[in-house]
Amino acid sequence: MNFKLSIVGAIVSIALTGCNGSSDSVLDGVSTGGTDSKLTYTLTGKISEGFSDGIMACVDLNSDLTCDNNDIVIESTDGTFTLKSDSSSLLTKPVVVYGSNVNSVKLSNGYDFKLVSPASKEFGEGKVITVSAVSSLVFSKMNDAINPLLFSGAVKSVKQSLNTHISSDIDNIFAIELSDEAEKQKLNHFNDNFVQYMKELDANGEFKSNLLKVGTEAEYVVKAFAANDKDAITIVKSKIKNNTLKAFGSNDTGVTQHFVNGEMQAQASDEFPGQDADYGLDSNGESGFNLVKIDNKGNELTQSAENWDCVKDLNTGLMWEVKVDDVMSPRHKARSYELKTATYTPNKNDHALATCSTDGNSDFCNTEQYVNHINTIKLCGNSDWRLPTANEQFDLLDLSESRRLHDADLLTGMNLNFFPYINGGNDDLGWYWNTTRFTTDDPEALIYTSVDQAGDTIGDLTYGIDLCKSDKAVDEDGCYYENALLVRLVTE
Repeated sequence: MNFKLSIVGAIVSIALTGCNGSSDSVLDGVSTGGTDSKLTYTLTGKISEGFSDGIMACVDLNSDLTCDNNDIVIESTDGTFTLKSDSSSLLTKPVVVYGSNVNSVKLSNGYDFKLVSPASKEFGEGKVITVSAVSSLVFSKMNDAINPLLFSGAVKSVKQSLNTHISSDIDNIFAIELSDEAEKQKLNHFNDNFVQYMKELDANGEFKSNLLKVGTEAEYVVKAFAANDKDAITIVKSKIKNNTLKAFGSNDTGVTQHFVNGEMQAQASDEFPGQDADYGLDSNGESGFNLVKIDNKGNELTQSAENWDCVKDLNTGLMWEVKVDDVMSPRHKARSYELKTATYTPNKNDHALATCSTDGNSDFCNTEQYVNHINTIKLCGNSDWRLPTANEQFDLLDLSESRRLHDADLLTGMNLNFFPYINGGNDDLGWYWNTTRFTTDDPEALIYTSVDQAGDTIGDLTYGIDLCKSDKAVDEDGCYYENALLVRLVTE
């Protein structure tokens, strides 16, 4: 194989060293220059105009979009709030605010609606955040199960919808000021209908599950709510409620430990805040991976099941093939295949390297043959198996790097409790075929990514694997090596 460039991001290494950890920094008037001093974080915010002044606000530490005893909570009588903590989670977790409207039916905690906001860190240091219908919509866009956006992208998307359906004069979506009465009315309709929708979701126990789907229909939500079109509002609410998503999201890294003074520890350190373990699905101290064993008919099994053929990833909605330890099976853990796609036909050197050249089974030499076979036998009840993308492969890896292969002294990012048969692959680096390509100036070559799944650099995204369209000599025009890799298929 010819590896042109390594783009190892040192993902874990960067995360473990932390950020904002300078011992000379000053925050909220508290110096961290001494060894006994502590850093204090401050978050300041307010509820948007138009609501009563009595509110309850919290930083949602456990990400359940509810203020409870596990969160950092404060009540206020003037619509503003200031929260302080020695934990950097104050700035990295969502903000939830409960408020009231006159003559509204109250929730069990005395309030009648709640709205959310992205984490304070998204707005920039020292900014006062405004929790509103708009901030809730931005939060939803950032957590959209199909197409999650970064904060800047979510803001841009929501602003475009507001400009289209309410007013083209809206610039700062978190501090909207309008002079045109008709536009003001549209904004009021949007706010009122959105808050009413949030109340309905909360009353039905569907607040979190449906808010995370609102972002998918954000354009239609703004349009229907701002127009105060009752029929359109009913339709968009029904569409959100009945929207069954194929992909629920993504996994975290699996890193639950903090790197402090050269060692790993379970507890976070104020000296080195903002580490990987402070964020996402792993932030409660346990790995956020959610895997289930599946039998050959597609039925879910218990975690203790001894025989299974596939694994369902409940976080992403994807199902993965499990390899077997049977040399006679095309699914054998060490069987390698030449790549065959609509744009690439393996050359004779690729074919010579594939396992079929030594086991004599010409029915299973290339990836196309293998995919067709797995779909024909309907492995785990599915007939739409395919090669994964590089991102899908990477998302399955646990970067806590604690497991070793059973038959080799190699770390692996795969959970051996669910994927017990892992082969180190060529050069013991655990490479498997995927469909992600890079562009190249060489008309005779295709460049594919690889994702290291075992070895010294788990999660290393390396490109490229040069695939030569013709049977060239090894020293000619950059197409140096034959290629045959392992295969693990995926389905939705």
